[in-house]
Amino acid sequence: MNSASVAKKNGIPPRTPTSIALWSHLLRKEPLPAPPNSEIDPLLAPLAPIDKNATSTRVLLYDTQGHLERFSIHVEKLCSTIEDVKREISTANTLFQSEHEKLAGDIIDLVNRSQMHILKAIAEPAQAAQLLQLTKDVDRRMETLEKRMDAMQAVIFRLVLDGRG
Repeated sequence: MNSASVAKKNGIPPRTPTSIALWSHLLRKEPLPAPPNSEIDPLLAPLAPIDKNATSTRVLLYDTQGHLERFSIHVEKLCSTIEDVKREISTANTLFQSEHEKLAGDIIDLVNRSQMHILKAIAEPAQAAQLLQLTKDVDRRMETLEKRMDAMQAVIFRLVLDGRG
């Protein structure tokens, strides 16, 4: 596995060819060859860095700073996304609770109305008045029959007493 595939696997973007060339130049151990023309203008800046360690440290510092800035941007996006998700979850929870309470209230109202209709039907059935009248008629006829039975028994009793006597 090369370093580019390892870096890609770990989520680190691969280095660009220019940064690879810069790093290879900075980390080179051999000294630079002297220019063929030894008469160098002292006012011109040297092409190679004088202090390689300081230069490489500075380049590493800038490189690290760039990575940290990109990382902080990703962290800020992640944190803002997490806050948005928390708000959405809170909103969904509130909506769920209000819908649950509304549904429970609707069910309770429906049950109460059903109970009231059942109580009306049971307390005063449609045939209740006719049944009451029928019961009164049956009771009156039973009394009439009982009176007739008593009268017939009295007649039979007299006949039996008269027949004996």
